[in-house]
Amino acid sequence: MPDMKQLFEFIREGFNKKVDTDPAFRQQVCNFNKSILFVLSDNGVFNFTIRDGHVPAITEGTPLSWNIKVMTNTPDLLALLSGKLDPTQAILSRKLRVSSSLQDLAWLKRFLALNKNAISGILKDYEQGENS
Repeated sequence: MPDMKQLFEFIREGFNKKVDTDPAFRQQVCNFNKSILFVLSDNGVFNFTIRDGHVPAITEGTPLSWNIKVMTNTPDLLALLSGKLDPTQAILSRKLRVSSSLQDLAWLKRFLALNKNAISGILKDYEQGENS
């Protein structure tokens, strides 16, 4: 099982790099200023904020407030990020629970769908670095 803090940091770095180098990607996130909380039943609680298109830091623990709360376990989160688990199917099968406004949920679903290849590529890069 990966060190989730390290994985989230790796994803954060890849996300910020993509924002800096890909104008279309930057356009998707530039006006999305939200806090996202991940509650992993088997591996801790992590949160971050997307602010002006960037993720400044990954923090462990529960913040005072958040916009999107994602509840799952590590294997299902990894399957979701790698594209092996469809977000809608994960929600319907209760492998993934999301607490947010309908607008934020729609944004998150669209964002994951539009960036499935990039997100799974970041995850593959992480796994390759971990196995080196």
